Amino acid sequence: MKKIYERKELKSKKKLTYKVIYIVGILGSLLLSKQLYSKYNPKDYSEILNLYVSILFLIFALLCLYSFLSIKSYYLYKDKFVQKSFLGQKVKSFSFDEIDFWIKEQKEDKYNQWEVLTLYTLKGEKIKISGYFYENYHEIKNELTRNVSRNTKLEESRLQEKDLRYTIGFVIFGLILLFCAYKFIMIKELQSSDIIVFGNKISKDIEVIRGRKNSKSILIKLEKYPEFDFKINGLAFKAIDSEDLIEKVKQGDSVFIGIKKTDFNRKLIKKDSLTFTDKYFHFKTIAVESITAKKKEYLTLAESNKLRISNRYWGFGFFGIFGSVLFFSGLFMLIQKRLLSVKSKEKTRP
Repeated sequence: MKKIYERKELKSKKKLTYKVIYIVGILGSLLLSKQLYSKYNPKDYSEILNLYVSILFLIFALLCLYSFLSIKSYYLYKDKFVQKSFLGQKVKSFSFDEIDFWIKEQKEDKYNQWEVLTLYTLKGEKIKISGYFYENYHEIKNELTRNVSRNTKLEESRLQEKDLRYTIGFVIFGLILLFCAYKFIMIKELQSSDIIVFGNKISKDIEVIRGRKNSKSILIKLEKYPEFDFKINGLAFKAIDSEDLIEKVKQGDSVFIGIKKTDFNRKLIKKDSLTFTDKYFHFKTIAVESITAKKKEYLTLAESNKLRISNRYWGFGFFGIFGSVLFFSGLFMLIQKRLLSVKSKEKTRP
C-alpha cells in the first residue's frame, strides 16, 4: 500500500543551452540549404549534388524544428501532473496513482551526460522526461517517483538490447569494410586497348592544387575541352616529376594525354550514355593515365598500372583486416550473448 505523501507543485524549467543549440542548428541548416541551392545549375550534371545536399539540410532543419516544438513542459500539482505543448496547450494529464513503475537510463555525448526517466502507467502508456532539456529534472524526478517502484529488471533488459544493437552494428560495419576490401581486390590493370591517347594544347599553365585533407593533384586544362579538369592525383602524383612538368610545359604547348576509353566516349565525344556515377559524381574530373609532352613521358600506362596494383593490395589489406576484426568480434559477441541467454532460461526453469 502506497504511503500518502504531500506533493509540492512544480513547473519544469527548460534549459537555455539546448534552445541555443537548436536555434543555431535550424538557422545554420536553412542558410546552408539556401546557399547550396543558389549554386545549383540544372544544366550542369556536376552541380546536382548541390541540390541533393541542399534538400538534406532543409530536411535536417525541419526535423530540428519538429523536435524543438515537440519538447513538452510539465506541471506537477498535488494530485496529478500535466504535459503541455510548446504553445502551452494541455496534451495529457495523469493522476500520480496511475504510475505503475519507472526506469532510468544514462545518456552521453562528447560533451554532456544526462539521465532519461521513463514512467510506465497502469494503462501501458510511457512518458519520457530527459534531463538534457530541464534544469530542475532531478527535482521533478524525485516527485514523480515518490512511492513508485523502480523496475530494475526492465532496465537490465534495455541495457542488453542496447549492447545487442552495438554488437549487430559491429557485424554490419565489418561486412561493409569487407565489401570495400572485395572492391579493392577486383581492381584490374588497364590494357592499352582500355585507354585513348589524344593530343591537344594546354589552355592555361599546369598547376598543383590542394584537395581534402591536404591532398595534392596536378590540374591540366585543355583548349578543346575547357569544361573538364584533367587530373593526376593519388599515388600517381607522388610518382610523377610535377616540378619538371610545371616548369617545362606551359600554356599553348601540346601534350598527349591518355585517359580511360569509357571517359573519352562518355564525356568528351558523347558517343556512349553517361552512367549515374558519371553524371553526379565528379562529372568534370577525368583521371589521367599517361602524359607525354616535349618528347618526354612524364607518366606511362605501365607506371599507372603499377601504382594501381599497389593501391589494390594496400586497400585490400587495410579494409580486409579491420573488416575481419569487426565482423568476427561482433559474431563472437553475438554467440556469447546467445549462450548466456540459453543458460539464463535453463536456470529459471522449475
